[in-house]
Order: sequence, then C-alpha cells, then structure tokens
Amino acid sequence: MVSITHGLTKAQRPAAAQLYWEAFGGKLGTVLGPDAKAHAFLLHAIRADHCFAAVGPDGSLLGIAGYKSPQGAFVGGSFAQMRGVYGWLGAIWRSAMLWTLSHEIDNDRFLIDGIAVTREARGMGVGSALLEALCVEGRTRGYASIRLEVIDTN
Repeated sequence: MVSITHGLTKAQRPAAAQLYWEAFGGKLGTVLGPDAKAHAFLLHAIRADHCFAAVGPDGSLLGIAGYKSPQGAFVGGSFAQMRGVYGWLGAIWRSAMLWTLSHEIDNDRFLIDGIAVTREARGMGVGSALLEALCVEGRTRGYASIRLEVIDTN
C-alpha cells in the first residue's frame, strides 16, 4: 500500500533530489549540470513544504509531486545556495536562467512544479494518487483548476 504525505522528511530529501534530477535532468541539465553539482544543489533547494511524497510500505520514496505558491516553489533555491555549489560566476548565469523558468505566476490555476515516480513504481497508481493530492491542495487554496507542463520525454 502506498501512502501520500504532505512534505518530505529530512531522510527523504536525498531520494527526492535524485528522483527529481532523474526526471528533469534532461530539461535542466545545461543549467544545473553536471550531475553531482545538480544533486548537491537540489538537496538544499527543494522545499519540503511544497510537495507531496508517495511512500511505500517499507518507507521508501516512490514519487514526488511539487507545487508553486505565492511563498515559493518546490525547487527554488537561493542565490547563496547556488553560489555554495557553483561558485560566484556559475551562480550568476545559472540564477538568471532559472529565474526565467521558475518565476511564472498564474492567479487562475494551481501550478505543479514537477511530478516524478520511480521506475519500479510506475503503473501502480502512484502518479494518479499524487495528482489527486495536488488537486485537493489546489482546491483547498481556492483554485478551480491546476496546470502541469510536460516535455516530450515525460
């Protein structure tokens, strides 16, 4: 049985960062790569309070679903966090690139900031359960609809 929880525990953060990178590294690789640095940045940049986690009976992380709110996004990160991983020069251009991707506001729809399911858990309803949790959260926040953007490899 899979349970859906709001947020991530500290112990789940490394698996969440890895899963996010596996899902979105193709899209974000040019900006956040190489892999080791991207993972280090994501460990600090993900906001545990802006996501849902799908957890297996053994406690393993099976999926994540992030969202955006006026308080921030699931994957945001500060300039200081960026600088700590990539240095000053690397942080400047990466921050500018990420800002263009992540600072979208949609007052009419609840914005999903990434959803990913482990390969082993695909086809088991984990993604559907995460989407349902996002729909409930969106309704609770007063939104009538949600929006998820996908790329051709999703």
